[in-house]
Amino acid sequence: MHAAQQNNYLIFPMVTILCWCIFYGYWLIKAKHTKENVYVQGIFDRILARAWILAVFLLLYLPQLSAGWIGRRIVPQTYATGIVADVICAAGVAFAVWARTILAGNWSGAVTIKKDHEIIMRGPYRFVRHPIYTGYLFATLGSALAVGEVRGAIALVMIFIGILRKMGIEERLLSKNFPDTYPGYRRRVKRLIPFVM
Repeated sequence: MHAAQQNNYLIFPMVTILCWCIFYGYWLIKAKHTKENVYVQGIFDRILARAWILAVFLLLYLPQLSAGWIGRRIVPQTYATGIVADVICAAGVAFAVWARTILAGNWSGAVTIKKDHEIIMRGPYRFVRHPIYTGYLFATLGSALAVGEVRGAIALVMIFIGILRKMGIEERLLSKNFPDTYPGYRRRVKRLIPFVM
């Protein structure tokens, strides 16, 4: 592959980075407009979650990790795969932003119970119980496809494990604090992927 052509393919990971910048920029703006916390998970769990996410992003976007087996290409570097990757990433971010907008003041970056906390069942919450995580997972999938190397697959598995862990903690907390509404919602609506899981 010619150097100029290879440089053209660099645009696809750059688009996913832009998607993540929009995602986190929106999160920072909206973080100021949340309800008061009644319960917040322990500091260790919060640090672990942030460190895990940082490790995922380093795997995806640190070019020095392209050496050796971890940098072996597993997705063809073509315009078609690049465009598919960018569309999946953008769709994941859009879905997560929609969910965050609907969640409004009930949102928190950590596992929390808010003052006057509500169980939201409208918008994307009609399709999955954790649509922000659904969006996050698909955005990571798009990013991994754009990178196209073994390290992208590792990052995707890592984010999936992190999401499963955090969902489990949230589900236990919500079931305990909303015993009249949450168990029924759990029975009706899938956790992460509509009709599947």
